[in-house]
Amino acid sequence: MTRDTAQTNERDTPLYVDIYASYDLLEAQRIQNLLESQGISCRVRDLSCSPLPLTIGTFGERRLAVPHQAVIQAKQTVGKAIHDGYLSANGNFCGARVDAGKAA
Repeated sequence: MTRDTAQTNERDTPLYVDIYASYDLLEAQRIQNLLESQGISCRVRDLSCSPLPLTIGTFGERRLAVPHQAVIQAKQTVGKAIHDGYLSANGNFCGARVDAGKAA
């Protein structure tokens, strides 16, 4: 999701952008807790539509979204956590990947 115009909607609520997708609910919650501990607001969107654990296409995917202005910092935080072994590398970044070594 990209917007070239306003960074907020009519109610001045920040626009949230998907940054990472995981099939593991616990991993998604771990990422959410990690980002929130860094002061980054995070929402988990559960795209599962079945009580069975499906990993075909986007079925069962949990997408993590952060405010537009926090995308770079959030991707760097998640990338560093993967590099450090705190998170698995089983998920996928959404959009362009940000190098974890670069400063925001």
